[in-house]
Parts: sequence; C-alpha cells; structure tokens
Amino acid sequence: MLNDNLSAVQGEDFKLDLKLTGNQLPADVYVETANNTFKLDKDAVTKFHYLFTNLQQNTTFRLVGNGFTSQPYEIKVNLRPSLLHFDVELKYPAYLHKTNETLANAGDLTIPAGTVVKWLFHTQNATNLEFAMNNQLHKLTATTDNLFEHTERINQPSVYKLNPQNAVVSQSDSASYRINTIADEPPTIGVEEKPDSVSMQAFYFNGKIRDDHGFSSLTFHYRIGAPGNKNAERDIVKSVKADLHQSLSDFFISGT
Repeated sequence: MLNDNLSAVQGEDFKLDLKLTGNQLPADVYVETANNTFKLDKDAVTKFHYLFTNLQQNTTFRLVGNGFTSQPYEIKVNLRPSLLHFDVELKYPAYLHKTNETLANAGDLTIPAGTVVKWLFHTQNATNLEFAMNNQLHKLTATTDNLFEHTERINQPSVYKLNPQNAVVSQSDSASYRINTIADEPPTIGVEEKPDSVSMQAFYFNGKIRDDHGFSSLTFHYRIGAPGNKNAERDIVKSVKADLHQSLSDFFISGT
C-alpha cells in the first residue's frame, strides 16, 4: 500500500492506493470488508485504488487477488468534533430597563450596544472549542462534558467563528456568525418659549422629548433675581410632568 497511514476523520472519504510487485500479477484486485467485497479501480498494470466513502467507524479489510489474500488491515476512524447547538443569555444594559433573556439556537444577533452575551455551546466528541471574535482567539475548555461557556460585552458590530476540536482532529466544521449592535443615541429635546397673553411677566414653555428607551426624569432649571445683583439671584428646579415611559412625549411648563 502506498498510503502513509490508515486513518480518516468520521464522515470523510479515504482513498486506498495500492501498487503490486512481482512476476505474476493479478488482473483484478478486490477489497473485502466484514460484509462486502468490492473491486478496486485499475490505474495501470501494477496500480489500483479504492475509495471508502463516508466512514463512520473503524473499518477492517483484506485485499484479495489471483487466489492471494492479504493480512487484515484497519482504517482507524477518528471521531469528528461537532457543534450540536448553543444558547445565548443576554444581559442588557441597566438603563434600558429591559428584561434579560435567553435565546435558543441564536447564531446571528441584533442587540443593544453594551449587552453582555453569555454563550453555552453543546458539542459532541470535542475537548476544546476555539472562539474567535474581532481578531482575538479564545481557546475554551469544557465546563462539563461537551459543554463550553464564553462571555463577552458587545459594544460594536462583530463577527465570531467557532471551531470544535479534539486531541486528534484540530480542523473540523467551523461556523461563523454576525452580531449587529443598536447604538444608544442621546435623548433629544425641543422647547418653545411663549409669553403669557394675560401677564407680560409670565412665560410658558412647551416641547417634546424623544429617546428610544424612555426617560427616568425631566426637570426644568431656571434662575430668577434682580439684574446685576448676584446676591438676589435664586436657582429653581421644577419637576416636569410627562409620560416618561414613552419614547416620544409632550410636556408643558408654566413659569414667571
């Protein structure tokens, strides 16, 4: 046999290459497994090959030709590490007042910037898991049998790649996912000042406030006093009534 070793990864094909030497060469060569006999493809007078497909377990075989039977050989099939499924636990920034949640089988994500993401990866035949994000590689070890965990705070759009491994197979079926982030825009306010139609010394203010996540409070700050007399100046703060739970709300303030 011309193969350096008889080993393959679970689910892959294995090509057996054979070269015959001697004076009396068989016209055909067969491979016998536990349940079947197959004819090798002939490449030249002395060269043959056979393709074992989709190997799932160790396979023992013999070569047969012209009344000759070889010793038994075994193709060792190494178990393929694989990612079965994974869950993500999302811890949102406190200012959002948003309930934390867990998503099943969520690869691609769209989340608010600043969200803490904890992944729980369920694998098979894996002893290590490579987690790569934004040019940083993390080599994860199992917390329990075939379970891996990793946590990141996501502040910007990111791409992450997963590669399960074991002691024999370092390159398996990798997977890539994308995370989109929703930036937290600052709140906006628009105010219009108008004189009172009855008293020229009174003013009122109305306007709108807007923020994607609502508000915790709205206050009106102003200063009164005699012009040029700082000792007589007084700072006043008033709480303004508005529907702070809405992303867009109107308000009205009366003042003197």
